[in-house]
Amino acid sequence: MGFGEEIIIALYADHVASEQFHSELKSDLDSERLPYGKFATNARLLACAAFAYNLLRWIGQSGLVVPDAPQHRPAKRLCLRTVI
Repeated sequence: MGFGEEIIIALYADHVASEQFHSELKSDLDSERLPYGKFATNARLLACAAFAYNLLRWIGQSGLVVPDAPQHRPAKRLCLRTVI
């Protein structure tokens, strides 16, 4: 089962974006090491971190469409550190 070059490049580009989001979730929200030994507690903590991450991403995206938003260069999204 082979894929064309365009499909492989598109899939790899999506993988890179996924890695960037994962890195932001871990580093900017300080969820690299989950502090509790119980899986259920860590699952709840990670769910709260994912909610906060999505909320901050929404705030960042909505800040891009404001007409007088300060931008140094055109951007498709803002890093979480910038939003925070």
